[in-house]
Amino acid sequence: MYRLFKSEHQLRDFLYRQNHFEVYLDVARDALKNFNESPCEKEMKLAIDCLKKILSGDVFNRYSQYEIAHANLEVGKLYLIGNEYLARDMPKAIAYLKASKLDEAYVYLLDYYKQFGDKYKISIRKCISMIRDDKLRESLYQENNLKPPTSVDLFESLNQLITTQRKAVDINDYAL
Repeated sequence: MYRLFKSEHQLRDFLYRQNHFEVYLDVARDALKNFNESPCEKEMKLAIDCLKKILSGDVFNRYSQYEIAHANLEVGKLYLIGNEYLARDMPKAIAYLKASKLDEAYVYLLDYYKQFGDKYKISIRKCISMIRDDKLRESLYQENNLKPPTSVDLFESLNQLITTQRKAVDINDYAL
């Protein structure tokens, strides 16, 4: 087993050459990591190619929700930052980051909005409200000096609605 795990990159590259879709996300992440260390068009093209394959939804390959979400996250990051090989595009970046539905994506987008100060206060609040982790959401509200929305007691609201409901009136109660 040691030899197998020692040569994980060789095994992954072999599986990629054999078109095993299970390794596309790992190949894309490694290519992006290599690109960040030393920018190379080959690495960026490899990453984009793998991410496109995951997001295109090939009917013969069954990608997991994890792979799709993280592919959306990586593509959103690429469009948000931009580089010499991929033009920066804010609407696409926001669309991909929201499509991932990951807390990590919302925090990443939130950090981007925070660069501009109070200009994107509404967008910051929206990003925080979409985060699923309660502790993270509360800490981000405090960190950004925002008041969390008040929770509504559904049972109490329904009781108020019932008590204020119009009463049925019989037409015979009225005289002309």
